[in-house]
Amino acid sequence: TILCCHFVYKIKMKDGKVDRYKSRLVVDGSQQKSGIDYSESFAPVIRYTTLRIFLAICAVHHMSVHQLDVETAFIHAPLHEMVYVHPHPEMQVPKGHCIRLVKSLYGLKQSPRNWNQHLHTFIVSLCFERCALDHCLYVGTLDSVPVFAAIFVDDILIASSSDSVITKIKDSFKEKFTCSDMGLAREFLSIRITQSPGEILIDQTQYVTSLLEKYSKYVGKRNYSDVPTVTDYIRRNIEPTSSTQHAFVDNFPYAEIVGSLLYVAVVTRLDIMYAVSVLTRHLKHPTYDACKAACRVLNYLSNSRSKGIRYHGSKLCLHAYTDSDWGSDKDTRRSTSGTIVLMAGGPLNWMSKLQPIVALSSMEAEYIAAFFAVQDIVWILQLLRDIGLQRSRPIPVHIDNMSARQLAMNPVHHQRSKHIDIKYHWLRDQVAASRVVLIHTDTTDQRADFLTKSVSGVTFHKHVNCVMVDIVVA
Repeated sequence: TILCCHFVYKIKMKDGKVDRYKSRLVVDGSQQKSGIDYSESFAPVIRYTTLRIFLAICAVHHMSVHQLDVETAFIHAPLHEMVYVHPHPEMQVPKGHCIRLVKSLYGLKQSPRNWNQHLHTFIVSLCFERCALDHCLYVGTLDSVPVFAAIFVDDILIASSSDSVITKIKDSFKEKFTCSDMGLAREFLSIRITQSPGEILIDQTQYVTSLLEKYSKYVGKRNYSDVPTVTDYIRRNIEPTSSTQHAFVDNFPYAEIVGSLLYVAVVTRLDIMYAVSVLTRHLKHPTYDACKAACRVLNYLSNSRSKGIRYHGSKLCLHAYTDSDWGSDKDTRRSTSGTIVLMAGGPLNWMSKLQPIVALSSMEAEYIAAFFAVQDIVWILQLLRDIGLQRSRPIPVHIDNMSARQLAMNPVHHQRSKHIDIKYHWLRDQVAASRVVLIHTDTTDQRADFLTKSVSGVTFHKHVNCVMVDIVVA
């Protein structure tokens, strides 16, 4: 197959302003045939949970985080397959001839994988070892000083407590690739990073601002939203009751708005996580109430766009909160699980989602929610152990249901629990092995409460302010 190529033009932004105009020759990879033009195409990127762990560790251990951007990264990686392209009309190539690629151009299905493997080989040749649980996190030692590296395609974060070590690593990258040295990391994947001694702040103020500008017609100055959720349950598949509502739903960019909100909720804004999880249940058939609920989230963000996460302190202090709202989904009667895992004073991972089964009691719903929280904790512990940060004490998990706590701590079987799927009893093994300890917490102090249901403004802000901060950067 002889592929086509063309130019792609893009305006690169920086701090909300035009930085430069960019053009790139790309290949139309949609014409490639599996097994002939390429074999494997998967390439890993760093998980957002891993990125937050990386930043939390840097804050606690007083590490500076620097950033490199590899320019035209894919063309550095060799291409092993025989791939041919038609020459671009502006190329001085005789008619009847084609071009064989020896490097991975953008647009080829295998280019991200080739670049990742090429970059991995280079990083390992320095002083790094790749973490087994996230292949985009590297840890090493140079001049007896620990150094970390986090990779997202061609964006690279390098962290160490020694500026000279960081300089050596960056110089090695510059000798191998054409790189832009960004200095101290300030923006990574639309995440603003603010560093000071012993503290790292992350937020998405600029991204939220651009999102609100894009959908400004749905953000009303009078529609002040103190909380992102509505109190009434939003039923599925309810047709609009008037022609006006019907026209509003038809013209409302529901999928685009919810997709953008989901990115914000997953990366830094756990305060809208429950609201967005409810909105995602209506993607196939948006209702008028669902569209109005999406507008409410936008209005809430317009009044709280500077909220973010703060990592600080002298210890990691890993702990978690877990909660559930029994049978909250009135269409399926499934419960909603809410979990928050915190370290260094800020949240590392959070979740708000419907449980996969219908729980027959509030105890069962809380038990399943705790299972998901401990799953996250075990993975985080394994990652910390992989990078040399061993945790010996059991991790506190705060739960406000005494019955679920007793079921996890004691191997009892009775009429109300004998039906629970065996996989959820894995929780007992983690408690027995002292990896976690379940601590009963009063509902008024349950920080995961706002991830399971719509709560009042007073309760909502009480819990949110314990896990998030308002970030103002000059």
